Amino acid sequence: PAVALSRRLLLLSVVVTAILARIRWEWFLLAWEAGVYALLLLLGAMEAGRTLREKLDRSQHQSKPGWASSRARAAGLAYISSEHNAAQEMDPHLTIEAAISQQ
Repeated sequence: PAVALSRRLLLLSVVVTAILARIRWEWFLLAWEAGVYALLLLLGAMEAGRTLREKLDRSQHQSKPGWASSRARAAGLAYISSEHNAAQEMDPHLTIEAAISQQ
């Protein structure tokens, strides 16, 4: 939900800024001088950071067979069994060995 919210806010900010620039250029310049660009920069940086984090997660876990993607781990799914190709629910931060030893 936070990702969708930051994307929506970024899109809304860009649209409002573009509309303001089209309608009243003077207002756009006043808003820009007042720091409206800071919101655009903040939301853009948040989106870029999230995208980079997802790419790094994907690249780290592609080399480890059986480990779920970052989105699946965020939903509580950490490991996909190669034996019966079904999801094993466990703490995403545990290794398989640690999870088995807890049982």
